[in-house]
Amino acid sequence: MILIHAEDDRESLVEVEENPEFQTDLESVSLSKFEISMELHLPTDVDSFLELSEIGTSLDFIPAQGQDLTVDNTVTWDLSMLKFLVNELDIASLRKKFESTEYFIPKSEKFFLGKDRNNVELWFEKV
Repeated sequence: MILIHAEDDRESLVEVEENPEFQTDLESVSLSKFEISMELHLPTDVDSFLELSEIGTSLDFIPAQGQDLTVDNTVTWDLSMLKFLVNELDIASLRKKFESTEYFIPKSEKFFLGKDRNNVELWFEKV
């Protein structure tokens, strides 16, 4: 994976002089066990719709302060959505929980897309 990032704008990108050589033997690579976790900084004065009991230990919410934490994700390079695959999709419960904000449910009711109070979209879909 190659990550390209410009702090201010594309004009500040600088071409890398040396092309790194990557060698892999995909035949012998395997992953038997792995774990993914995420720390998500949320504004201290905003209550999230997500409760720790619902998401387990894979996400760690850290109270923080900063103007950047409440900016719409279309304005900054930021986390735009969290997708949760759930065993049971309780549409009625989600409607009630998100009644004070925007949400979308397709006619098929196969998923629920809501917007958390911290401007992160939350997608719930049955496995």
